[in-house]
Amino acid sequence: MRELVDGAVTSAVRDTICAHVAGTFAPAMLTLSDAAVNRLARRGGWKIGVGYRTWISNEVGSVDHAADGLTFTSVAGGNMLSTPDDCSAEQVVAAMTETLTRNSLDEIPH
Repeated sequence: MRELVDGAVTSAVRDTICAHVAGTFAPAMLTLSDAAVNRLARRGGWKIGVGYRTWISNEVGSVDHAADGLTFTSVAGGNMLSTPDDCSAEQVVAAMTETLTRNSLDEIPH
């Protein structure tokens, strides 16, 4: 999905899309991000991705602690980490990476 008009996709829409994808496809993890976050994060292969929304299946691991400014909720058999939509790419990558580290989450088991 690509947002063609700034602000057209609200937080509620982002949350709903991620919850439906997680519930329908049951992936190990999913992220909702933009090109700037993807460039900065440089997480590939089996690494858990980062984005404005990062959902991690309970089978991969649990989230008990979140960096300042992040929220996490139980959604579709996993945990949804969320950053405020007005965060910069740098803030998203830093907060999500810190949260993954604090919860000993780095790679998807394979």
